[in-house]
Order: sequence, then structure tokens, then C-alpha cells
Amino acid sequence: MSISVCIGVYNGAKYIEEQMLSILHQTMQPDQVILCDDGSSDDTAEIVKDFIEKYSLEGKWKLFLNLRNLGYPANFYHAMELAVCDIVFLSDQDDIWDEKKLERMTKALEEQRQEYPHLYAAGHKQWQRHCQEYFYRGCFL
Repeated sequence: MSISVCIGVYNGAKYIEEQMLSILHQTMQPDQVILCDDGSSDDTAEIVKDFIEKYSLEGKWKLFLNLRNLGYPANFYHAMELAVCDIVFLSDQDDIWDEKKLERMTKALEEQRQEYPHLYAAGHKQWQRHCQEYFYRGCFL
């Protein structure tokens, strides 16, 4: 199963590098990391750009700059809309993940997939539909 991590950021310069390091040091690496900056007025976007460049993550990690401030929920919906993997993990900019979070959670999801296949099959596609509905109501314009 492929893994996306979606991070909504806004004026998180104080915290974002530590969180990105905790994702970078995961024992199971995500296939995609989406960071959506919601119009930060501090150095958040620059810190993210520099981090991606410093660790040569351009292929898997992407920073998106919103044209206007969407607000907390819509920023995450936007990030989820950009996710393309089977499993989507959400992260706040000030989280610090245990190094085995993705490994443990993916294993748990794989085990539950056998018992509840309908939940696994519906999960991400339902979020995408919800995000699209939100988008088409003009929330991302």
C-alpha cells in the first residue's frame, strides 16, 4: 500500500522543521508528502523549500502555496485532494511523530483490511469526493 502524508501549515516556522524531520526519519517512508501553506506571513514556506532541497526530496515532497487563506479545515481538504496514495495520514505542523508511526499504523490497517475490506476500499475515495464537493462549492477559489 502506498502512503501519502498531508501537512497543513500556517505560520509554523517555529515547529515545522522538527515535524518534517520526524517524517523523514520514519522506518517506513511515505511515497508522497504534501505540504499546503495557507498564506503564512512568517518563514514557513522558505523553511519547507530549503528542507526539501537540503534532503533532495523534490520527487516525493511537494509544497503548495494557497493563493488565499483557506482556513484550517479547507487547507487540509485541499492537501487531501492532492494526495494520490492508498493511505493518507494527516499531520499538524507542530506534531512530532514516533519513528515507527507509519510502519505500525500501516501494519494495523493491513490487518484490519482483511476483517473490514469495505472500510478500506471506501476510505480515501470518500475523502476525495468530500474534498471535490468542498472545492466545487467555491471554497478553494
